[in-house]
Amino acid sequence: MQYLSLWEIEELTKLNKDYDTEIYAPGYFIFGSDGGGTAYAFDKTNGNIVSFQFIGMVMEDEPKLWGNNFTVFLENLSVSS
Repeated sequence: MQYLSLWEIEELTKLNKDYDTEIYAPGYFIFGSDGGGTAYAFDKTNGNIVSFQFIGMVMEDEPKLWGNNFTVFLENLSVSS
């Protein structure tokens, strides 16, 4: 099971701007994290939910796919170790 910390809806746009998501992770919209070094985000091109390294947001590796909708994402988090 993975930890999930969701950002407040009123803060989503501001936090994505503050973290320069468009510069360091273009095409993604972050909505939360694991409370540590992993960001959870929507892929703006297809709506998939992915994770990637949050600290530094270096997009050298392909983001990990967690699901194509929020329900599948939550199911996958609950069974992941």
